[in-house]
Amino acid sequence: MDVSGYFNFQATTPLASEVSKSIYESCLNEWGNPSSNDVFGQRYNWKFSKASINRSRAQVARLIGSKPEDIIFTSGGTESNNIAIISAYEHYIENHKQNSNFDTSSNLPHFIISNIEHPAVLEPIKHLMNKNLISVSYLPTKSNGSVDIESIKKHLTEYKNIAMISVMLVNNETGVINDIKSLVEIVRSFEKNFKSKKNSGMSRILIHTDAAQAIGKIRVDVSELGIDYLTVVGHKSFTLLLFPKIYGPRIGALYAKSPSKYTPVYPIVHGADQERGFRPGTENTPMIAGLGVACGLISENLDSYIKHYLDMTNYFKQQIIEFKPVDFLKISYAHDNSSKIIPNTLNFSVSFLNNQPNCLNEKLYNSDLSDLLSNYKIYIGKGSACHSGLKVNSPVLSAMGMSPENMSTSLRFSVGRETNYSHIDNFVKTYWDVVLSLVRSEV
Repeated sequence: MDVSGYFNFQATTPLASEVSKSIYESCLNEWGNPSSNDVFGQRYNWKFSKASINRSRAQVARLIGSKPEDIIFTSGGTESNNIAIISAYEHYIENHKQNSNFDTSSNLPHFIISNIEHPAVLEPIKHLMNKNLISVSYLPTKSNGSVDIESIKKHLTEYKNIAMISVMLVNNETGVINDIKSLVEIVRSFEKNFKSKKNSGMSRILIHTDAAQAIGKIRVDVSELGIDYLTVVGHKSFTLLLFPKIYGPRIGALYAKSPSKYTPVYPIVHGADQERGFRPGTENTPMIAGLGVACGLISENLDSYIKHYLDMTNYFKQQIIEFKPVDFLKISYAHDNSSKIIPNTLNFSVSFLNNQPNCLNEKLYNSDLSDLLSNYKIYIGKGSACHSGLKVNSPVLSAMGMSPENMSTSLRFSVGRETNYSHIDNFVKTYWDVVLSLVRSEV
């Protein structure tokens, strides 16, 4: 597969060869129903299919520092996020049903999320809010792209019926890492002080983070973060275009700390008792096997992956400036020196240093650089790949206060394990050729 012109690894990744091999072998040898109770099933499913699922569960758990029993396999990140959100809602309602004086209509469960969450979090929250089942408030984003974690203190004192806080670990458009550990520490400290002072029956606030863009690029440890739920996605990490964000398949997993014992998990579909009843439906053994292998590769090789990503993005930053053909254009990044970002992603834009004639401004700022680059077999992200078809400014970049001019030329440049220096040289040359074609009358 030729990925020499592909710079959108943050949207999805190809399958690692080890992953595709494991999926193929699972299809051949682990085709039985892992939940079957018949004699054939007992002989061929529990020995092969069930063992494969359990092995993968352990590999996912090892990668994020959890126990295997805390991992629930799902169809992908969207389902994992929905399960976490619905579980927090159901748990809040169930807890307060026991109080005959509690009026849920005037004490709706309150959810706190950032204003730059992925639609896989925003939309289920919006769905519940539109049905008048929950209330919602939003944490603001700083100009460096990170969520203002300190602002949670105001929300904690203002809202008394908080069911869940959900903040993504890494933003999908900018690659900026949010300080989830500090968020959890602030919330738990507040809970401890509130309960001791008020002797309150206040429920524990459930905390969720969508780690779809983090796994495979930075170390993720659920014990260190202290969260209750964490969403894992395979296709951002070189699994199958089901878990390929970590070079794996397009499936997902949800981490829930001691599910149903310490952290509530309510199914959003109902059926048999697969995945202990948390996620009914016959398990997709080959995809789960592929996810396990993808996670195993990351556990063993993450340091070398990170070094390669940093080499590539640092080289890009040097080359894009060194080969800038004219002085009146400048390159800007969505993050700044105070931001922590994942090593494989840069969100950058081009703009004029000084005001130019309107015809040039319009030509550059009204052009779709991503589409123009694709004419030269260069493929790069614009906004989030999951909703890039929308002809609107990025809500994430808008929340950061980025200018309309920079937003109009903003591109998400992300590298993968296969990216090399010559790929980047070709990108830089082609990029500047395309930009120059739009401002040529000024050159």
